[in-house]
Amino acid sequence: MPTVGRAPRVACFAVGSVLLLLALVLGLADIGSKIPRAQPRPSDPVPPPEPSVSAAPAPFVATVLVPAGHGALIYSDPLSTAPTVGQVNSGVSINLFCSVQGEYVVNSQNVGSTLWYRTETGYVPDVNLNTGTNQSVTEACQRFPEG
Repeated sequence: MPTVGRAPRVACFAVGSVLLLLALVLGLADIGSKIPRAQPRPSDPVPPPEPSVSAAPAPFVATVLVPAGHGALIYSDPLSTAPTVGQVNSGVSINLFCSVQGEYVVNSQNVGSTLWYRTETGYVPDVNLNTGTNQSVTEACQRFPEG
């Protein structure tokens, strides 16, 4: 067997030590991944689920568009024969919460539609509003109120 000097022996010792430490670390990491995690006991109280809160969509803001000096009537139902519950002047902004199909109405510009919107106080026909489109800009109302 050949004789080996001191420098190669120290180098081999250092490399061997590093490899031994690396093997220990990787071995312990593998063992640690196989250790079962603590499971809740059946007697542990389960916290109640967080209530899901679904916020109502924000209202769409539209501008009343009727001839100057006139107001758009707000009805209790989406019918022109329903009792009026208010009136909004031309140019005023109002909140629209949902839409329904109601009576066909025609405005002073001879534009007609069956689309109506629910406001804070009642229903107003789409033909009296500037929403930027002839299509609904809100979700459909969930139910048609009685009376």
